Amino acid sequence: MNPGIDTLPGLSAAVSLKALFCFALAGGSLILLRLFQDRLWELRALRYGVVIGIAAKFLIAVWLYGVLHPVTLNSDATLYYLPQTDAFLKGAIPNRDFASSYSILFLPLLSPAVWLWHSVGAIALTMLVLETLTLRLYLGATGSAPALYRWRAALLYTFSPISFYWAAVSGHNGVVIAFFTMTALVLANRGGIRFAGVAAALSFLCSKLLALLSWPAIVFWNVRGWRKAILAPVAALAVMAVLPLFGIDVLMPLKHEFDAHTSGNLWFLASVIFPRLRHTPVWLLLPLLTFVPFFLMFFRRYVTGNDRLDSSSRFNAAAAMIAGTNLLFMIFSHKSYSFYTTMFLVFLVHSLVGRAPCRWLTLIPLAFLGATTTLEGALWLALRATNYHLGQPMTRILFSLDAAIIACYLYYVAICWKLLRPERIRDTQTVDAPQES
Repeated sequence: MNPGIDTLPGLSAAVSLKALFCFALAGGSLILLRLFQDRLWELRALRYGVVIGIAAKFLIAVWLYGVLHPVTLNSDATLYYLPQTDAFLKGAIPNRDFASSYSILFLPLLSPAVWLWHSVGAIALTMLVLETLTLRLYLGATGSAPALYRWRAALLYTFSPISFYWAAVSGHNGVVIAFFTMTALVLANRGGIRFAGVAAALSFLCSKLLALLSWPAIVFWNVRGWRKAILAPVAALAVMAVLPLFGIDVLMPLKHEFDAHTSGNLWFLASVIFPRLRHTPVWLLLPLLTFVPFFLMFFRRYVTGNDRLDSSSRFNAAAAMIAGTNLLFMIFSHKSYSFYTTMFLVFLVHSLVGRAPCRWLTLIPLAFLGATTTLEGALWLALRATNYHLGQPMTRILFSLDAAIIACYLYYVAICWKLLRPERIRDTQTVDAPQES
């Protein structure tokens, strides 16, 4: 008997419903964007659309957890965030009294909402508040009259199944990283490079280690000011280094995550074709050996190009750097759940839509990633407890789906790489939209 695959029929109705929901959102958001484009009322329609989308997310979270009380939604918020926040509110210390994969301020961040409403819905609402603040910061980043292009990006982000499902329904914590990263970029753009470093430090302290993927773009926003920007991140790491003196095992998240693996990355494909690869010593080193060289290429291109940009162009470069770095992680990490894309989705969408006129062909992979965001994880859930191989029909389906997902990642990595050219950043600099009378 195959326990992993045998569980799939029981999940099929929910999986199909979620996949249909994501497909409708992915396609619908592109249709809306197309219908609004170049109309006299486009800016007004985009604003209304974003507001309606945000309101719908809040209503869905309240309805789902305040009325329906789902018992089969096995999200991270249900399995980990809520019980760990309960333990913290009772006085337990994470990674001293219980194991946790999150940083020291994550549970305090969730505690007020959970104390007021003991429900996963409180966590989802917390994430939605942070997501809304992220969009507000993004839209106001260039002054009092946000660019038309940014409102297009905001609409596309708001109705993306990735943000809609993983934030409003699942309450995933990738939004925390996106919020503090966006805060850091806005502060850096206003000349507050030290405060940008503080926001970068909080992105890690209030979430998890994955926040470090965005640090290079923040710290080297201004190459000449990196020493100021790095003070707070270094201080945050120093605080973490001292915590073991108080019995807190700060390496617990690494111990939990180091040998974990999922589908959705290059190594899943390799492990299906070469099953013995999973049992070799080099298996654990492959992510670092492949990620680091490509990241260093991106980093060098970002730093050398950024030195020649004015501050108004650096946001575009930083967004492309953050999106590119995270996409490389998704490709080369052993563990790359589809919900990790919430960490950098807003920066990817900005790079595609928010900085220049729409190129519709470049948005098709984004729609595909959104449409399959819950399906990919469900298939992995059915296979992960098995000795999966290409002889299984379900494995072949997931293999094909992941190959397409990785192709989308690679395509967007190439776009981010091109966008890091200084002349490309300047030539496509966004302009403020004319205001409607």
